[in-house]
Amino acid sequence: MSSPNYNGLPIKSVAESVDYLEVEKLIRSGLVEAICGGINPHVKHFTKTETINNQLTHLFERNQDICLYPTQLALESIEKDNEKPYTRLLQSGYGQYEVLFFEVSVLEEYYNNPKYLLYDLGYRGSIYAREEYDEEDMIKDYGMAYHVSFKTTGDLDRAVAVFIHDLAKLSKKSQLKWYSREIDNQNEWEVNGGFIKNLVYGQWIDTIWIYTAFLQEQIVINNMCEAIGINHIFIQTWSGEDYLRVPEGFRTIMFPTIKNYYEFITALEKIACNNISTKAFTEPQFHSKAISQESNEGSIVLLGKWLKTNGMDESAVDDRIVSPLKKVRKIRQIPAHELFRNVYDKTLYKEQNNLIEEVFMSIHALRIMLSRHPLAINVEIPNYLDDLNCIAIY
Repeated sequence: MSSPNYNGLPIKSVAESVDYLEVEKLIRSGLVEAICGGINPHVKHFTKTETINNQLTHLFERNQDICLYPTQLALESIEKDNEKPYTRLLQSGYGQYEVLFFEVSVLEEYYNNPKYLLYDLGYRGSIYAREEYDEEDMIKDYGMAYHVSFKTTGDLDRAVAVFIHDLAKLSKKSQLKWYSREIDNQNEWEVNGGFIKNLVYGQWIDTIWIYTAFLQEQIVINNMCEAIGINHIFIQTWSGEDYLRVPEGFRTIMFPTIKNYYEFITALEKIACNNISTKAFTEPQFHSKAISQESNEGSIVLLGKWLKTNGMDESAVDDRIVSPLKKVRKIRQIPAHELFRNVYDKTLYKEQNNLIEEVFMSIHALRIMLSRHPLAINVEIPNYLDDLNCIAIY
């Protein structure tokens, strides 16, 4: 009970004085539970533990990896912190790695607050306080979750999943804020498998988020340009620490409003369309034919024109590469030039997923075309970019 991190009592730490028969009585009476082996017996990961018979087997074998914990029944009479709902759960014997589900709107306060930085990996993310601000409340890990009906209906609805132990570290004010956004029917939601696989069991996931793959494709394309001996097609690329400086909005929409969707469109246009360098097409280069730029021709048109001039199939260039980029620019005209009413619309989830897939395949097709150049053969390409089954939309 004195452990500040709610860890168990290792039986080997009291091996000389422990009364095994007394421990057996406590386990049989439901007041103590014995956790052995698994991920880490010093932490109670989940509320549901082994059967009493299995616990007693470990005890009778005098297994020194056993850790003892008071059960929820034993903790009922213990004084708890009633002002902090998630601290209270741990004090009541809940597993530290149990996940609770919250409305996606809870993240909006962090996205819109310059004091915080959200690091998004698609299947999971983290909330950090920026260095220049003295903010202590952070969520080390949150996961993307879905309503169970998605598997049968295809209707996408999202939630945020957080471990109880992360919630319990928050201040009273923040715990109450998260508590107010807790979803009522918790059993109707599931966190994506990668979240548990990676963070609880320490296993690598075998997929890559489509947004990360998108940025990687641009890096490979510029590397191919260098190998061929031509100017970079993309003005800027992002990798490593630069990833944190990717235009805001280039991520999965959590709260499906038209405002957030247009913010995504704006970021996508900056990265995919405005990021195309016209110098790559209009300046004379030894290994490619330069083209002239008419006054009404933008970067997307020039890209298509340059590819066709250099022998690429016209219909493939128009349909697979140019068309998706033009679609982004067309949608971008609405928030740029028109007044619009902000509305909440869950269909935006699917709209965004379809669009990012189209534009990713556009950049992917561009890289495939460049890879056919004899000087680009030895450019290193991550395996996951050639296996589209590894590319995930969460």
